[in-house]
Amino acid sequence: MVILQALTTFLALLTAVAGAPSALRSIDRYAGETTGRHIVILKPGALKANLINRISQRQVITHEWDAVMNGFAAKFDEETLNDLRSSVDVESISEDGIMHIMATQYAAYSQASDRDANERLS
Repeated sequence: MVILQALTTFLALLTAVAGAPSALRSIDRYAGETTGRHIVILKPGALKANLINRISQRQVITHEWDAVMNGFAAKFDEETLNDLRSSVDVESISEDGIMHIMATQYAAYSQASDRDANERLS
């Protein structure tokens, strides 16, 4: 009787542990404006094709990288994003932020204006 009770308890605990969801990886948030996409970086040696084939039924991959990093980007629904967050093949997930770069060369503009003004005066 004790053995049966211990076996039942063990099986109940095993079922609870096996059925428990795995920890979800956090998403690196971007402080500014985003595109709505997420960038997924895979661990070294992970097969990107297998993961993409699994999720491409639900999502359209917008970008893929091989040379610099092993990853891809897409707009994911919540279910797919959670699937990726729990995958052992995923190293990181980041929001795709929008960055703006602007530069003005004031000195060159100023010098050109001075030169043009001097030529007109002579």
